[in-house]
Amino acid sequence: MSNHDLTSLPTLQASPPSDATHEVVAGHFSHAPSWALLQTWNNSPDANFARGQVHLAQHDESLWIFAALEDHFIGTRATSDGQMLWELGDCFEIFLGADVISPYLEIHLAPNGFSLELAWGEEGNARPNLKLEEVMTSGLLGARRVWSEAQNKRWFALAQIPFAGFLAQSQNEFLASFSRYDYSGSGEEFELQRPILSSTSPHSSGEDNWPSFHCRAEWRTLRR
Repeated sequence: MSNHDLTSLPTLQASPPSDATHEVVAGHFSHAPSWALLQTWNNSPDANFARGQVHLAQHDESLWIFAALEDHFIGTRATSDGQMLWELGDCFEIFLGADVISPYLEIHLAPNGFSLELAWGEEGNARPNLKLEEVMTSGLLGARRVWSEAQNKRWFALAQIPFAGFLAQSQNEFLASFSRYDYSGSGEEFELQRPILSSTSPHSSGEDNWPSFHCRAEWRTLRR
């Protein structure tokens, strides 16, 4: 695997407590590297682009992810786990894989705490006639927590993902990417129209000037 843009994961001194505030959790990640959510496929950011940072560390044979997301209007219509969260409102996405040709994981978190877990095969979402139900799964996530602060126009997501779910025990480097769907709104209603997309990977533009978050060749490298 190429060492291009390689980030080494520090080890947390302890797992964040399950009842911790996001401020306490942020303290656990105070020395962890962070990746910014950007729009590399655009010449300039969208007008309502909201910033986000993804902090990364490891502990107890797991990848720990803490995302801090600015959001002008937080909204989702998700009512349970396993729904198509990116079509229902704001959504933070996690992509993890051993390399560009192996099966990989995709995990979504909504600002109200619901999740979607997908286990893709080697062909990813390019496999013909693939139905989403065929790749839906559970058990990929360890700890997870979401904090939503509409009054401060921000939300936070914490996720623990055991390495054993996507990585051989002997492998220390792997690919990762994080992205989000950010929908707009006003008053008490948000609009399920074209969302603002962003990613930690340097994606290029595709159809309708949208990137392909599944392009593993554009993901970045982490080392545990």
